[in-house]
Amino acid sequence: MNNLINPNVYKHLPKVLKEALEPYSDGTQKDLVLLSSLSVVGIALPNVCTMYGGKVIYPHLYFMAVGQAASGKGVVSDCEHWLTPIQEHCVGQKTSEKDVNALTSDKYIIAAGNVTSKQLYRLLENSSFGIGIIESEADTLSNFIESEHGSFSDVLRKAFHHEPCSISRDNRNNPYNIRIANPRICIALAGTKGQLAPLMKSVENGLYSRFMCYTLNGTKKFYNPFIAQTPNNSVITIKAKEFLLPLFLKLESLAAPLEFRFTNSQSDRFIAFFQDAEEFYIARNGQDFDSVVKRHGVMFTRLAMILTVLTSHEHNQLLSAKTLFCSNKIFKTVLEIIKTTLYHSAVVFSFIAKTPSMHKDEIEVYKKLNPEFTTRDLLAASKDIYKERTAYNKLEKWLKCKIIVQVSHGNYKKISIYDEDPN
Repeated sequence: MNNLINPNVYKHLPKVLKEALEPYSDGTQKDLVLLSSLSVVGIALPNVCTMYGGKVIYPHLYFMAVGQAASGKGVVSDCEHWLTPIQEHCVGQKTSEKDVNALTSDKYIIAAGNVTSKQLYRLLENSSFGIGIIESEADTLSNFIESEHGSFSDVLRKAFHHEPCSISRDNRNNPYNIRIANPRICIALAGTKGQLAPLMKSVENGLYSRFMCYTLNGTKKFYNPFIAQTPNNSVITIKAKEFLLPLFLKLESLAAPLEFRFTNSQSDRFIAFFQDAEEFYIARNGQDFDSVVKRHGVMFTRLAMILTVLTSHEHNQLLSAKTLFCSNKIFKTVLEIIKTTLYHSAVVFSFIAKTPSMHKDEIEVYKKLNPEFTTRDLLAASKDIYKERTAYNKLEKWLKCKIIVQVSHGNYKKISIYDEDPN
């Protein structure tokens, strides 16, 4: 069973996302469409930024769904429909698959997964607000990134933080030198462990830690394929034309960018959460996981920025001030999303680094326990889930993973980032 996003998140999303997600009744598919959608709409939000760690960052995110074949992860590709009207507007005519792959226009925002390194640089060079890479078969990208003409893993790593990147080739017939001062890329991928292996072959590579992750266990149960009379993504297509394209045009026309900020109290809460998360996950997964936690701070900020812009536009308040402040409702909503993606990132980390992972039932038992608990408390909390012997095994595992410490005989103290009220 997957660790789903807290259902309360869907109650507090902007109306445009609520309506776009309504056709997706399955919890896992709804999560996938939400996360992939949030990962790519950053392209549609030019002239919005914030300060993070002394640098300007923009609302561009990376997302990957990892699961077996036929697990339903292909629904990630539906997020491309958010960008189609903007793509058509930028090119000036309705695009076809041939047009997109030809790369004859300097305004393409959707790049093919099998793009060459040179083509990627050209797209970034000619786009003032970024490009998107969306692939439901991740080996299209992961195989090419390892090829002679691909080899742009470094570009993806740098683009996450908008760090300058460059390429130079002394080709006798066509020499070129391209430098991108402020690269911006959005990515939404789905694939099996094997397909994504070149992207996340090592926890030390750094690319994996830049992705929000979501894992799917097992295959999707066969369902009646004849119920839906219209495509699930048809609402996304409508909302993209009616809502996102006008928002894009409004932001694109601004003479100066809008700045997003947290309030002081939210900043304090943000720091406290990630300090706890760092302690919790490093104790479980080791120091290599620290980069994942730290980059989730960037993801948190970008998600809050996106939801704030969408909500402000819905309420006709987008241009009422030069600074957009995050609401407490949006802050709590993003907090729940990040808790889920951190959990799934730890699952992905476990099969990259071969370290133990914490299953959903363990987290449920863990959350029931007080900060300090006894063996008897654990047995009571787990009696409906585990046999007594299994509960003792979990206790031993938690001690080894250092997510709890033994205070005295039969008495323990835990470290957790999951005790906060999600409402």
